[in-house]
Amino acid sequence: MLKRKEYSMTQKLYRLGAIAFIVNKTKRLLIVQLNSYSKDEWTMPGGGRKHGESVTQNITRELWEELGIKESELQLVGVSRNLLLYNFPSKMIQKREPIALNYTGQKKNQIVFKTNMERNLEIDKKELRKYMWCPISDLEKYLIFPGQYKNAMAILAEFKIIQKENFSMS
Repeated sequence: MLKRKEYSMTQKLYRLGAIAFIVNKTKRLLIVQLNSYSKDEWTMPGGGRKHGESVTQNITRELWEELGIKESELQLVGVSRNLLLYNFPSKMIQKREPIALNYTGQKKNQIVFKTNMERNLEIDKKELRKYMWCPISDLEKYLIFPGQYKNAMAILAEFKIIQKENFSMS
């Protein structure tokens, strides 16, 4: 049996971060495709938290760095009481990706914004392949990671962007 100190030293932590659910005036959700993703994998924008950052500082910095979105272009709807918690997939560990070697997975705050923004976004090509304003009715086609679609719909329902009865929890 491991001693308490040895046990805690062998455990990897969850990387803290935030993701943004940004809904425009035509009820489309901003989704992004990371360079590390396959062509059919998408997610909401966001990223890791730097030491000393608040949740809102974390997400506004990430949106600016990755997409050129200014804080003034967003209206905060709310921060979900539910955290997104997941372990990194084994393929990341097998590829020996640095983040997966240092952390078990990620624990992210989920923040909902509305925007009237209509301009093209300036993506950070080192991190993102592309972005899309996706109709909420089409999200199930793009949010294909385990539990990803269900989580997104629950967050959108939590802040009354959609009605709970408008989607299946299956």
